[in-house]
Amino acid sequence: MHGELISLKDNDWLKRQKVAGQVVSSIHREIFNMMKGSASLFLSDLDTLAKDLISKNSCIPTFYKYKGFPSTICTSLNKELVHGFSNRKIKLDPGDVVKVDIGATFEGAIADCAFTYIYGKAKSQKHLELLISCQDSLNSSISLLKPGVKIGVIGNLIFNKGMSDGFGVITDYGGHGLDYNSLHSAPFISNKSREDEGITIQPGLSIAIEPMFVLGKNTRTRVMVDKWTVMTVDIGAHFEHSVTFDKDGNRHVISDHQLNAKDFC
Repeated sequence: MHGELISLKDNDWLKRQKVAGQVVSSIHREIFNMMKGSASLFLSDLDTLAKDLISKNSCIPTFYKYKGFPSTICTSLNKELVHGFSNRKIKLDPGDVVKVDIGATFEGAIADCAFTYIYGKAKSQKHLELLISCQDSLNSSISLLKPGVKIGVIGNLIFNKGMSDGFGVITDYGGHGLDYNSLHSAPFISNKSREDEGITIQPGLSIAIEPMFVLGKNTRTRVMVDKWTVMTVDIGAHFEHSVTFDKDGNRHVISDHQLNAKDFC
């Protein structure tokens, strides 16, 4: 995506994107309750929930059929990091670490948001620490953003946070720009960068930021034979928010579900 033109958005985009963001946030809140309280839960239950809520709220599932992707949302289990299928009839076991990435499109505007859940009680305190560190890196990087700041502050904070907390930071994948009916547009948002790298943030910019951490220091990834699911050598976490700056330069966290990984403690 380097060298591609970046489309700055007007407030019509922002209004539409906020509708999609409310839908995505509501799905995450429902999934949170299911992860905390369901006696029996299948990955396909999450797909069904998302499909119903997206449709009922006049949105389109952004991921479905995107380059052939076969399910409504992405659900990635344990050592699956991202891009796993949500329509699989896999029953969750207590302590499973489940990354859920949801995209909804309203009148062409996209909200993209991921959260990492633990089903029931965590198997390890380290899993909880992994989730908290990854989400903290996302929220802290967002707090730095304003017009005039280089986009590299995101990757600089994410990488340093993960490393200082003792986790591996995935750099093969990262965040991205958002455009009308275009999920992955310029600029690429790296999870490792210098503070002075990249474009300068300005009004109208719309991006998705997505840190990915793993236990240990081995950050090797591989794509499974299904050509989608990305695997790591150990348990991983993935968080994501969509962020847009209005014409006055104000920052809007579009997918602000207000869920906290610390609630799994």
